[in-house]
Amino acid sequence: MRKVAAIAVTEFVNTVRSRGFLLALMLTPVFIGASAVVQLVIKERVDVGDRRFAVHDPTGRVYAAVAQAAAERDAEAGQRGPRFIPEAAPPGEPSAVAAALSKRIKEGTLFAFVMVDHGVLEGRPGAGFAYHTQRQTYLDLPLWLKGVLDEAVMAERVKGERLDAKSFARATKKAPLRRLGLVEVGPDGKPLGALPASLAGDFVVPAAAMFLLFLLVFMSVPMLLHSVIEEKQLRIWEVLVASVSPFQLLMGKLLGNTLVSLSVSFFYLGGAVALAERFGVGDQIPPQLIAWFLVFQLLALLIYGSMFSAIGAACSELRDAQSLMTPAMFLLIFPMFGWVAILRAPDSGFARLLSLFPPATPMLMLLRIALPPGPQPWEVGLAFVLTVAFTWLCVWTAGKIFRIGILAQGQTPTLARLVSWVLAK
Repeated sequence: MRKVAAIAVTEFVNTVRSRGFLLALMLTPVFIGASAVVQLVIKERVDVGDRRFAVHDPTGRVYAAVAQAAAERDAEAGQRGPRFIPEAAPPGEPSAVAAALSKRIKEGTLFAFVMVDHGVLEGRPGAGFAYHTQRQTYLDLPLWLKGVLDEAVMAERVKGERLDAKSFARATKKAPLRRLGLVEVGPDGKPLGALPASLAGDFVVPAAAMFLLFLLVFMSVPMLLHSVIEEKQLRIWEVLVASVSPFQLLMGKLLGNTLVSLSVSFFYLGGAVALAERFGVGDQIPPQLIAWFLVFQLLALLIYGSMFSAIGAACSELRDAQSLMTPAMFLLIFPMFGWVAILRAPDSGFARLLSLFPPATPMLMLLRIALPPGPQPWEVGLAFVLTVAFTWLCVWTAGKIFRIGILAQGQTPTLARLVSWVLAK
């Protein structure tokens, strides 16, 4: 055990003392924060040009409402975004008008145009609006137009039916929906008021915890593979196996890599908690979530670290490892395919089954734990037992491959050969 600890400490110290590690540790949150700031700045400034659009209105009763709504919007928006400048399209046959307006868009004198169908005010089946532009990715204008046109058509239909506009508006006014938690009972037996639903607690924290765990594992284990292949190419292992066993070398590498990743997680988790406290949502991060995060991170690092270490030991060059990395990378990325479904229904049978599949358990069970009210205790206990058993199997299998692979040279590894190494006595 002392030899394993010595190897682990050496790996840990050599990694954390390197300038590359320190720069990556400090600059990663800086880059993330800078990208968020840049996105906010770009969002406010990228589309500052006016959006001139035409409305072909054969009814003669819709364009006025659009023009008035555009003037009100521009007065409220000020200089924060582009202005929407409407103009009435000339009357004429719809196809000819559409062709002329399309030509103006190509010439750059118009951004978009809307064709109002005949019969839209009467509710004729299929009658509506047609929005034309070359920039379909710009969504602000069509989304705004849809709301304005719907209100204009509804107002004209009310007039046509000779209804009282104020009474109709009052009758069709939508009631707000308040999203609240459950009503709790106080010590005196009286019901307490339900708290408003929290976006941070119900979505941001669970998703952030899962993606942070995935990111830490995804960043750590490929580095372990590269390290093993590099040391094998330099024939360092041939010297070390004279003093320690191959399994001790494997465990030392695994534990050293795990210590490095845990150190990074402490840094990021501390920053996340401090940031949450700064914005008054620190109570949305329960302490048990942090504890389970560290437990599942440890198990995930041992699972995938042993896989990638075995692949590195079996290969003499990084090129040989590409084919074997594909199934390992698939297992690592696999949990990301089902997290949205679990987020929507964390107590479904699909969520239970997928979160109890050991390669995916660290990420997906952590997600379920973070989602209120959380899984049943027996589910968490069973997930922990299954993951520990799978971790032991991965480490044992990697040890069998490691003892032969680190001394094997000039052999192209295959799955069949790796299986024979595992079964060898």
